[in-house]
Amino acid sequence: MRDALRFEWVRLTTVRSTYWLLGMAVLFPALLTLLIGLVTRNEDVTPELLAGLITSGVAFFPLPLPAVLLGILGVLAVGHEYRHGTMRPALTALPNRSALAAAKLIVIAATSLVTALVILLVDYALIALIHGVPDFGGAAVASFAGFVVLLVLWGVLGVEATLLTRLTALVLPLLFVLPLVIEPVLRGLPFLIPALEPLQPASRFLPFTAGAQLAQPMDLAAVADEFGSAGPQPLSRAANGAVFAAFIALVLAPAWLLFEKRDA
Repeated sequence: MRDALRFEWVRLTTVRSTYWLLGMAVLFPALLTLLIGLVTRNEDVTPELLAGLITSGVAFFPLPLPAVLLGILGVLAVGHEYRHGTMRPALTALPNRSALAAAKLIVIAATSLVTALVILLVDYALIALIHGVPDFGGAAVASFAGFVVLLVLWGVLGVEATLLTRLTALVLPLLFVLPLVIEPVLRGLPFLIPALEPLQPASRFLPFTAGAQLAQPMDLAAVADEFGSAGPQPLSRAANGAVFAAFIALVLAPAWLLFEKRDA
């Protein structure tokens, strides 16, 4: 296992795309935070909005950009091997396929974890510089931990989806299409087609929709109670995390099995 981890670390740190993706994952949220922070510097901004900026706004936008970039990093961790024909010699040198798959998942997860923490620190520093140190509530603080978990799960998803399909050209578009197109359409169908209205509560269990709520800086269940929402109650942060993690596990199981059984 140690050799597999060393191999994967060397592979990751010797590919230029790694630095481009990690740089964009940190830079783009920082620019967004800086821009909105400067525009609102003379306004009374709620701590929840500031927490949303620190977590790159991933709870408010259908496409969580830093998470997608780390998902792409996970895709390339496997896709580069198949594209450039290095998977076969890698498996010759490291015949334990489970160790190699685990090494890829561990290295990408650790890289995603560190990147998420860097994003939080950079964005927090920008907000503190522009607006002063915010007084965050419990939900906002929990959103920071949720943001880290979200980015780690996206990185893992990229690895396992490519292990499953071996098709970088298929997985990369899906990382954009599923959260940006497919899930919004599925959420909207019960409102457009009366016969599907009973399925409206099921939209809470769409994996990417649920995953984004890990970084939600507000307690949506409390907000729904306060305003008497007639719709289905929002899931808790833990439940949303469980939905997204279950989806990750469902992809991982066949991906691991196929990587073990089929030819390189």
